[in-house]
Amino acid sequence: MSLALRPYQLEAISAIESSQASRQLVVLPTGSSKTVVLRAHLPPAGPRSRPTARS
Repeated sequence: MSLALRPYQLEAISAIESSQASRQLVVLPTGSSKTVVLRAHLPPAGPRSRPTARS
């Protein structure tokens, strides 16, 4: 499912992508879908792998 991002969410993603910092902090008000912003910024996840038992 794909959600249409709001202008302020697109602005947050643009700020993250243009930053030269190795770590970013996104500050948005309650209810502004910070998780949606994060998911839109992250690359698609690959297949899930199961942890292997250690010997």
